[in-house]
Amino acid sequence: MSQHNDNCPFNWDNWPDILPGPDPGGGEEEQTWDEISASLEKEALWRDAKNGIVSAQLELGVNLSFGENGFEKNPQEAVKWLGAAAKQGDPDAQGCLAYCLEHGIGCQKNPTKAFKLYRAAAEQGEMSAQFCLGRCFWDGIGCKKNPKKAVRWFRAAAKQWEDNAQNYLGYCLQHGIGCKKNPEKAFRWYRAAAKQGNSAGQNNYAFCLEHGIGCKKKPRKAVRLFRAAAKQGELTAQSNYAFCLRDGIGCKKNPRKAFRLFRAAAKQGNDCGQSNYAYCLEFGIGCKKNPEKAVRWFRAAAKQGNLTAQYNLAYCLENGIGCPEDIDKALYWYRKAAAQGDEDAQWALRRLGKQ
Repeated sequence: MSQHNDNCPFNWDNWPDILPGPDPGGGEEEQTWDEISASLEKEALWRDAKNGIVSAQLELGVNLSFGENGFEKNPQEAVKWLGAAAKQGDPDAQGCLAYCLEHGIGCQKNPTKAFKLYRAAAEQGEMSAQFCLGRCFWDGIGCKKNPKKAVRWFRAAAKQWEDNAQNYLGYCLQHGIGCKKNPEKAFRWYRAAAKQGNSAGQNNYAFCLEHGIGCKKKPRKAVRLFRAAAKQGELTAQSNYAFCLRDGIGCKKNPRKAFRLFRAAAKQGNDCGQSNYAYCLEFGIGCKKNPEKAVRWFRAAAKQGNLTAQYNLAYCLENGIGCPEDIDKALYWYRKAAAQGDEDAQWALRRLGKQ
């Protein structure tokens, strides 16, 4: 159909001159229409959510949770709409609401209710909820600890390529937690998580390559992966990378850089970093010797359950290195480390006749 009548006496060539206001193709007009369109979309989303449309309730809840798409962040209102969608059985909404209930976001913490919602979503195949349900069984969040069930749900999520689940499943298979030990399978799951950019998976994959767990040793590749994970802020990887630099594993020795990395990890609360930072301070590796400061950092790591730090702290207390001799405190930390299977600590107790 023709846009206009060619016989009309109106002079169409002059229309831009007689049309009032800015050119409708100008940027200012486009911005105005964008704002109007966004406003209309928000109104439509609110209307659909109030009319009980599940997808709208979920989308509204997510937007309010994160303050996205023109919505102000409002966790309390977000929980309301996620709850509305969850009641209608939407697995994504159930998983999101469970997360809020677990962490007390926009509502009071309720781990028991969070666990039930994770399970409801997981049974519908929602992969993030499957991982979170596995984590609940792993840590005893809203339920009793059950490593076997944790492995079951980690595996379900891992098969859907949930990277955190792949890393957890690898850890279970490596150490035989909730399942039989299988270092080869552990290695493959770590690799799958690492390839998705999961920093913890990269660290564990690198650890396997460094020590030949389920694979051939490849220390150079391990160093590259430790470095990649460390750049993402993975503190254990930062400490492992520093360890390689300290001892020249897969790279040239660089004790000063190792010391700086250990210190960075230690100050962020990583127990491995604290233990290794203290070791450097005790023996002057990449820094001046400072046994008094070393003891303080050994103690910080020991209190977090680091068995190497527990043994080293006990040794310092026994021999008065960086602190006064205190055999009773030394025995306390030797026993702590020995209970975790540290052979040096067990030997020290036999040597002292206190096993």
